[in-house]
Amino acid sequence: MKKVSNKVLDRILAIFCGALVGTVMIFFSIYLLAMYGAVLFLLTPLVAATLSAFIYRLRQPDEYGWTFTVSFLSLMLPACLLLLTGLEGVICVAMAALPAAIFGFFGTVIGLSAADRFELKSSQLAMVVFVLPLMGGAESATVTPPLNEVVTAIEINAPPEAVWPHVIGYSSLPEPTEWLFRTGIGYPQKVWMEGAGVGATRYCDFSTGTYSEPITRWEPPYRLTFDVTNTPPAMKELSLYDDVHAPHLSQTPRNRRGEFRLTRLAENRTRLEGSTWYDIEMYPQFYWRLWADATVHAVHQRVFNHIKEQAEAQMTARR
Repeated sequence: MKKVSNKVLDRILAIFCGALVGTVMIFFSIYLLAMYGAVLFLLTPLVAATLSAFIYRLRQPDEYGWTFTVSFLSLMLPACLLLLTGLEGVICVAMAALPAAIFGFFGTVIGLSAADRFELKSSQLAMVVFVLPLMGGAESATVTPPLNEVVTAIEINAPPEAVWPHVIGYSSLPEPTEWLFRTGIGYPQKVWMEGAGVGATRYCDFSTGTYSEPITRWEPPYRLTFDVTNTPPAMKELSLYDDVHAPHLSQTPRNRRGEFRLTRLAENRTRLEGSTWYDIEMYPQFYWRLWADATVHAVHQRVFNHIKEQAEAQMTARR
């Protein structure tokens, strides 16, 4: 019974040590540095899992399977804490879980190897833990998010003159059926204009708020370019609570400008092409851009399908 009790206590100790690293870095990175960086999403789970596995392997060298379990639980505990306190929602935690799980696995392997092959002391490994905040601070001070462009196109059986009015302002869209928007991702609902030409403002109602889009280029019926001066939250998080206090919901991604280009095709048809330029202060960029680009494409497609439907229906009614 004493031996079993020792195993349980060792598991709790290993889980607690790894979870403590993750929890401290979450609050340090997000609420002190306002940084969702690679140090947080990649290096923190790597070090937390390494520490957890190393501690448990030293104390229970025959518990190979449990070493992976305690490392996994040490990563899960901070995530559960965020969900239970309403500081993050289900979707964002789920997106962060993939890189955390991958690097956590490598961390577990490193922790096992360190305990089995090297005479590494816990105090030496703890020094690595204290390097994390320094790396997070360096990352926050040196990185600048790039401006990303997402382009979507569609062909419409109507001339540009018939498509243009639906580009500058369209009626209310039906509620979405796409699974992506059912997760809480913001989706467009309607658009209207105040004024016309350069200097006018286009407003785009989303399920999460309203975009303000001052017109910078007005060439009817072929080109419309605008800046984005107000960006509502990207999504409404799925959570146990109505109000989730995740800073990134109002910080990233941020749309900077957009453009519609209409090209006249043969047989009275139009190619409608749209671009959105955005930045996202989350790293590594290649991973978070996969999600952001897919979301922007989905938004484009929802709008373009509506414009196509309205323009083609109008042409049919005229015949």
